[in-house]
This record gives sequence, C-alpha cells and structure tokens, in this order.
Amino acid sequence: MSPSRRRLLAGVLLAVYLIVLALVVLWPEPVDKPANHEVYASIIWFHEHGLPWVTYDIIEFTSNVVMFLPFGIILTVLLGRRLWWLSTLAAVVLSTGIELIQLVALPDRYPSVRDVIANTVGALIGSLLVLLIGTLIARRTSTPRRAQGHVPASASPR
Repeated sequence: MSPSRRRLLAGVLLAVYLIVLALVVLWPEPVDKPANHEVYASIIWFHEHGLPWVTYDIIEFTSNVVMFLPFGIILTVLLGRRLWWLSTLAAVVLSTGIELIQLVALPDRYPSVRDVIANTVGALIGSLLVLLIGTLIARRTSTPRRAQGHVPASASPR
C-alpha cells in the first residue's frame, strides 16, 4: 500500500475511532452500568477460581488501556514512525480533556488520573506495536535480498 493511501486510511480510521470514543467517554452515565451485574459476577467467578487479584479496578484499568491501543496504532501510522512519541503526548492531552469534561459536565461519570494513565499506557503500547511490527517487516524484507546474493549499489566495485 502506498504511503498516501496508508495515511488516508489511517485518517479515516482515526475519525471513526474518535467518534466511537466520544460516544463511550462522553456518555452521561458509565457505559458499563447496564453490565454491572455481569461484571461483578465475573469478578466473583475469578475469585472462586483462584484469581483474587482480579478486581473491578483492574478490569477498568485494563479496559482503558485496550480502549486507547487503537489511538496509538492509528496515530503512529498517520504521523510516521519518527514521530511515534506524538501519539503518546496526544493521548495525554486527549485523555486529560476527557476527564475534565467528565468532571465539569457529566456528574454521573467518575473522572480520575488513573484513567489518564491507563489511556496513555494504551496509546504508548499501540505506538510501540507499530514500531515493532515495522521493524520486523523491514528486517524480513531486507533479509531475503542478502540471502539471494544481492549487493547494494553502494557496495559494488567501481
């Protein structure tokens, strides 16, 4: 895929992602409220099966990390690998803005610094995944050329 098509696709995905994210984080009440019974039943099940460390806080933190993974991935693809760190910075700014809106305008929501941290960690992991996969692809595509005996033009005798 050409870089311009990749950026266009990343831009469209980012727009869709931000719309869905806005619906989740700016909903007047917590989005997990309808599933509270199932969430707590799951926690009880985990405790009964030897996993007492699985708590609501752990589930919520992990959910926030997972929710911001696509943000880091998409933004890193959009900005390019050299500017990967901007996606993490953007996650801090976006997440802080979300929590401030929840604090000021959504009385049934629970803004917290933990959410900012979890969201930022999610975006960072997403960015690092893009870097890792990009590096693996670059190594994989350059290795067969060396194995086939191709010599770079700069290394050929003059």
